[in-house]
Amino acid sequence: ADGLCAPGNGLCRNEFCQNASLSSFEQYSAYPPVGDIRWNRTSALINDYRYAGRQGYPCSKNLNWTEIPEVAPATHYISDTAHGSTAGGAATVHAYNVSYGFMSIYHSVTTVKAVWPAGAYQMSVGGRDKYGNIVKGTERSYEGRTIEGMVCPPATNLSAPNGTTVNCTCGLRTGCAAPRFGAFTRLGNGTYRGDLTVPVAGNNSLYISASYTSLTGYSGGFGAGVAQHAEWPIAVKIVPNVVSVRSIVVTKPLAYKAGLQMEFEVQAIDDYGNYITVGGEAANITTFTSPETYDYRKRFVPHRVVDLASGRYAVTVETVLAADYNVSFKVNGLPTLRGPWTVVVLAAGVKSRSTAVYPTTAIAGIDNRFVIEPRDQYDNVITDNVLGGTCTPTGAGSSCTTVVNVYDENLALLPLSSSKPWFEYVNQTYYGHFSPPTNSSRYVYIRVFITDTDTSTDPIPITGSLTAPGQYVDVIPGPAEFATSDYYVNGTQGVGYVFVGVYPRDQFRNPCDFKRPSDFSVWATDDRNSSRIEVAVTDQRYYGMPGTETMVLDKVERAGQYRLQLLLRGVKVSVAGVSPRNITVIPGPIGIQSDTAKLDASVPVSQTTTLLVVGYDLHRNKIVKGGEAIGITVAITNPLDAQDVIVASVEDLKNGNYLIFFSPGKSGSYMMAVSFYGKEQGRQVFVAELMNAIPSHFSVSSDAIAAGGGAAGELLSFVVKSADVLDEALDLRTNITATVRFLGANGVAPSGTAAALVPLALSPVNSL
Repeated sequence: ADGLCAPGNGLCRNEFCQNASLSSFEQYSAYPPVGDIRWNRTSALINDYRYAGRQGYPCSKNLNWTEIPEVAPATHYISDTAHGSTAGGAATVHAYNVSYGFMSIYHSVTTVKAVWPAGAYQMSVGGRDKYGNIVKGTERSYEGRTIEGMVCPPATNLSAPNGTTVNCTCGLRTGCAAPRFGAFTRLGNGTYRGDLTVPVAGNNSLYISASYTSLTGYSGGFGAGVAQHAEWPIAVKIVPNVVSVRSIVVTKPLAYKAGLQMEFEVQAIDDYGNYITVGGEAANITTFTSPETYDYRKRFVPHRVVDLASGRYAVTVETVLAADYNVSFKVNGLPTLRGPWTVVVLAAGVKSRSTAVYPTTAIAGIDNRFVIEPRDQYDNVITDNVLGGTCTPTGAGSSCTTVVNVYDENLALLPLSSSKPWFEYVNQTYYGHFSPPTNSSRYVYIRVFITDTDTSTDPIPITGSLTAPGQYVDVIPGPAEFATSDYYVNGTQGVGYVFVGVYPRDQFRNPCDFKRPSDFSVWATDDRNSSRIEVAVTDQRYYGMPGTETMVLDKVERAGQYRLQLLLRGVKVSVAGVSPRNITVIPGPIGIQSDTAKLDASVPVSQTTTLLVVGYDLHRNKIVKGGEAIGITVAITNPLDAQDVIVASVEDLKNGNYLIFFSPGKSGSYMMAVSFYGKEQGRQVFVAELMNAIPSHFSVSSDAIAAGGGAAGELLSFVVKSADVLDEALDLRTNITATVRFLGANGVAPSGTAAALVPLALSPVNSL
């Protein structure tokens, strides 16, 4: 009823099929992409379109079909033997054509390059069905995206069964190392182009797989519904690509010498890390060194690159500079990814250009060391052990290659037993040793003689003259020592200036005298302070004594008992009566921390004003004894009149307290400044006022007094006048009395009432 007979799916209608006969077949030249028998009821024909490999399925058991492997188009004939028809009979024989079958990736033809450089790679696949028929069209063939190529590098080579050698059996199933995958493009006519990257040189293994459904991911030719090409992978031979910036320098473990050639090699490597084993690319390689290479005339020496035809390029260059050279290079103008590499060039043989870093000072009586610099003819310092190791001369004929001579002030050679010269080689450096005299007031000369490649003993030229005495060396004291140094510690000292004097001497009792830094220090502790007070050495001399050092503990700010501890190079000094030492710290000089009484806003004129000063030092320690009145100064001035000054005096109460006295002579505004040893404590202002008149504020005048007397019975007048210091109100309220007393006549003093005071009457005259 539906017109379709699909063998194998149970939809074929047996009744309809049984009525069919071979006479219903016709030959067709078209081959539509159908997969089974098509029944056309409209024309009552059975149109059978077949292709290679498709087996005919009978609609009844009487129709027997077989696979037809021939390449299409081809004409095939069948007879209906079940109905008695004979072959070739027109009524019983039907002819039909056969097309290609479904594309089989297993049987398809893959074409690869015989040899190809690492990198981008292309291949081609020609579609074939399983009988080898060419699949020309797109019907019954794979889409490009459903074909997958996978390349396994040579490192995964395995052996196939039965002794068959293949590149590898790899992929996700075998855990192939670093597989690379490619994509395919369908070009038409059954051909495909595969594009992938093959980075590793050698015989790589190519796997091709495909599926008629879309690949969901890289399967490496394995998995459900995935077909694999061929029985074993295809060998893909890859050779290295061109030289790249991944190339490296290969150094040689040789000791190169200045003035000769140094050498290294460049190993060519392509962009994918493959070592190149053929030459031909020397022109693409440019090498450099830092520092640059020079000849003896300081001219730049270019590098010579030689192609070794093995992927390596030998580079040689002459240089007279001994150094550790950083070697680098460029490929086609681009710097390499790795490097730089190091090539060591050592100095040549010892020559008379050798020098020494002679000392200018040396410690008395002990071994002193200085650097000797053997040099070659190019002025390179020699650092390899060409002169031998440690050697101590024993006298004439000594085998030492280097000798240090020491001379006294008179240029006399000191004996070996006292100068003790010797020579050593340590950590690529040569050192000369000698011991000067034990007296630091002396000086010496030293000279070095060194074995030369041309002369047996050639002195290192320092002065430029062989007759010169050599290098002048001042002999200085050695480090200070406990036992030989002198110490000065006072048992009673003042706050803020606790000090210790040291006269440092070395082990030979040479005074250090600032020729070398001191190693002494000191700290103090007391019962009230758990932490110690430390101080470093100063260059202040103890009471001006030459060669001494004074260490001041200026942080001792509280009076009391302290314990001093001296240290030498961080180690406690133990000297009886010196360190450790208990001392008493007393208050320091009176200072601005003292308490000075406050002035009233006004003070009386002509009367004494007194202020109390309670003495304290700068750290607020109470002073309990006197003797410092001279250190207290009081200045009282009128801010409006610099000539108006009130003199003040200071009285010592002998108990750390002091009194300030002053008496204003007239009224006015004043400012008082109190200073302690020149440092001003502060200022106070006040007004001097006249409170009451006193006799000294008045003067008496009379003509009789001026004339020396008057006649008996004559009226004598006397005038009492107030001074300018009194204002009018104070003048008017002053009660003035006057008296006269008879002193006698002719030298005879009166007595009795005659000697009594007689009051005189006063009357105002002009308000006076």
